[in-house]
Amino acid sequence: MKKLRLAVLGTGMIVRRAHLPALLGDARVDVAAIYGRNKKTASELAAEFGIPAIAETIEDAVNIDASMPWPSPCRISCIAMRPNYLLLDRAPWSGLARLFDLTVFLTAPRAEFERRLLKRWTDLSYPDEYAVAKVRGNDMPNVDLVLEHSMPADVTWESG
Repeated sequence: MKKLRLAVLGTGMIVRRAHLPALLGDARVDVAAIYGRNKKTASELAAEFGIPAIAETIEDAVNIDASMPWPSPCRISCIAMRPNYLLLDRAPWSGLARLFDLTVFLTAPRAEFERRLLKRWTDLSYPDEYAVAKVRGNDMPNVDLVLEHSMPADVTWESG
């Protein structure tokens, strides 16, 4: 079976706790590189999860040219996007779709998103009242926006 080679864009908590474990737990997937604005965090995640390469720029991550400075034979055939808005059907996000050969959308039921988001804030030692207010006032409206206004992905993986 040929594995799907991915570069992950993003190094946030959800990438660490959900996306990378899900992708690396799938026998069909090979996470070949990671990109993050914070190079230190990208390096830490690469070491923690055994990701062989760190892309210096987003352009490096989406460029499949053989001259990429990554360990051979690390040729990227598609990109897993962590940032929530990269598949949105509105400008400026909608213009990015042409850059991707394949898109993967990691999703879950809305209630599961809410549970995970509440856990994220309480795990960071925020009081319950703050966590609920943050999730209801900011996070869940963003979840709804992404779920309702994202262009279809080539592959959708549902968890939890």
